[in-house]
Amino acid sequence: MYYLASDPNDKIFEHNLKICKGVFPSPSYISATDENLKNMVSPYQVYHQDKSKEAVFEKVRSNYYPARPSRMGAIYLFPDLETAEIANQKWWGNQRNLYKTKIKNGSIVMIADSEWLNCNEEEYETNAHNYFKEKQSSNPLMEVVVMGVVELSLESINA
Repeated sequence: MYYLASDPNDKIFEHNLKICKGVFPSPSYISATDENLKNMVSPYQVYHQDKSKEAVFEKVRSNYYPARPSRMGAIYLFPDLETAEIANQKWWGNQRNLYKTKIKNGSIVMIADSEWLNCNEEEYETNAHNYFKEKQSSNPLMEVVVMGVVELSLESINA
């Protein structure tokens, strides 16, 4: 069992959760499998603040680790409830709803230490290699990066 953290104010997510009965494909999966939607992006791709860092991470991934899922358009999960709760507190001030999640067969999955993202520009490339090699830092906060399809419980566990 994995866990997804969702913004309770994201009305599109809440709507799609009910309409899709909890089954979500990642934007990266949709863009790779449907020619008509090849330019689909995730909200993270549009709104994140570290575009230069993510560009370096993506370049390292595509050049050295092409079998790993891209962070761009991925669905991010947590490997267990404890990690989801730590991330919810650390990143979102306990403002996210947590959902039990299963990863569907055929998805491309990587478990990486998100702490490698906490770096300055001089460390981007080295940390990207550590991230995609799935190395753990001295104080890891693991995330599950999914290019594929996940199935969520229809009710959050903490709402």
